[in-house]
Amino acid sequence: MPRKKDKSAEQKYIYLVFSSTPSRFGRMIRFASGARFNHVSLAFDESLRKLYSFGRRKNNIPINAGLVQEYPERFSLRKVDYVGVKIYRIPVTPEQYRLGKLRIRQILNDEKYLYNLYSVLFYPIFKGFYTYKAYTCVEFVIHMMRFMKIYVPTVKPSYKYLPDELESILESPGYFEGNL
Repeated sequence: MPRKKDKSAEQKYIYLVFSSTPSRFGRMIRFASGARFNHVSLAFDESLRKLYSFGRRKNNIPINAGLVQEYPERFSLRKVDYVGVKIYRIPVTPEQYRLGKLRIRQILNDEKYLYNLYSVLFYPIFKGFYTYKAYTCVEFVIHMMRFMKIYVPTVKPSYKYLPDELESILESPGYFEGNL
């Protein structure tokens, strides 16, 4: 009699999505930093229907920001046909996967988490700075990977990284590059 596949034993992955978002804020970040990508998100499924990151909840209100659940159409602002992305698929254990989902729930249930807007705005001067319970998109992804016990070979604090810098230290090959 054939045995059922144990779903918990299947290989799990997380997906890091680096993107060049078409917003004015995104263009400003790329211009000021010289970076190719201005944003990074994390997903737990290959379809990328639910991505998580720290950013603005509404494109035109920079102060209303924090942990956001994103989806592919959000990146294009429903205005452009091309959004450049590079996606990394990172294998994780079922326990690491569980820890990631747990941490997302913890942050979502704590209304005190904010987007580290001042760190982004003053990055050209201070190269980022720490703010309690506040993350930029890069800080959040590095935090999540560390929380999940995924080795991230960082040499400086997470708030000092830009998306391109995180991409350059990943030890995983790119999974996809092109239009989202």
